[in-house]
Amino acid sequence: MMTMRNNRFTQAAQYLKNYISEGHMGEVYTGRCGWIRRRGIPGKGGWFTTKELSGGGPLIDLGVHMIDLSVWLMGNPKPVAVSGHLHQVRQ
Repeated sequence: MMTMRNNRFTQAAQYLKNYISEGHMGEVYTGRCGWIRRRGIPGKGGWFTTKELSGGGPLIDLGVHMIDLSVWLMGNPKPVAVSGHLHQVRQ
C-alpha cells in the first residue's frame, strides 16, 4: 500500500526511471521539477481556492507529487535541502 504516488506509474515516468537506472544519465545529484495547471481553477469559491481553508495551496496540492516523483527518479537520496516556489499568472 502507498499513498498517492500515482505519477510513478505513468508511461513517461517508468521510461525515465529505467533510463536513469541503466546509467544513461550518470550520477543524478540534483533535480528540479514543475507543474503547469492549464485547465482553470478547480472548485472556484470552495475550500480549494480559499487560502484560509486550503492548507497550502498549489504546493501542497500538486507540488508534493512532483517532489515525490523527482526524489523517486533520483533513487530516494537523503535530502540536503528542498525548496518550493509558486508563480501565479494573472489574466
